[in-house]
Amino acid sequence: QAKYLAQIILVGAQVVGRAFVRALRQEFAASRAAADARGRSERPQSAAASRITGISLQEAQQILNVSNL
Repeated sequence: QAKYLAQIILVGAQVVGRAFVRALRQEFAASRAAADARGRSERPQSAAASRITGISLQEAQQILNVSNL
């Protein structure tokens, strides 16, 4: 009885683990696609900076409440 219960728990954990990994990969792909799309719409200099920092120049200015650098 305990053997079957352990197998059920193990299989359930594997299913949940695979689903979690699949969702994580999809989220990474969507995030990368959004960053690439955002990068193409910006100036070339700030596109490279936003890929490094994860935030665009406009977003940083809004957060800091600054109009010009």
